[in-house]
Amino acid sequence: MIDEYYSLIELQKIETKEGHMFPIYKDWEYKNHNFSPEMVYVTTIKPALSKGIIYHKKRTSFLTCIQGKLTIELMCNDIIEKITLNDENKNVNPKIIMINPNVPFKLSNEGDNLAIVVNCPTYAWRPNSDEMIKFDNWEEYKNWKD
Repeated sequence: MIDEYYSLIELQKIETKEGHMFPIYKDWEYKNHNFSPEMVYVTTIKPALSKGIIYHKKRTSFLTCIQGKLTIELMCNDIIEKITLNDENKNVNPKIIMINPNVPFKLSNEGDNLAIVVNCPTYAWRPNSDEMIKFDNWEEYKNWKD
């Protein structure tokens, strides 16, 4: 279900003789959401560090954590909501979060190892674009918004 801020989707786990496969994106599965990625990239976050607060004007972010413990903070109705994508628990299927444009978020590595994050956003990064705004903290974002 797409909500006005974000959607959390559990990935399908497919058993293989070598291990498992977790498809991240299938065009037929998400086309009803008018979702079409323009870019796929991997970003890393060192233990105890964060990226963001990030605010995208045009981009829907489509994130999953393939290693580490990633916590995402999102500002929803002036309330910070926290979601953990991967808690390094091997019994839990990974999840994807689809974050809509104009929803500020922060990615934090809460684990002891490097967090590896895959993003398949709807708007590709472009040099000299003003599509993304970064803030140092939530107070700075709130002052910008007001």
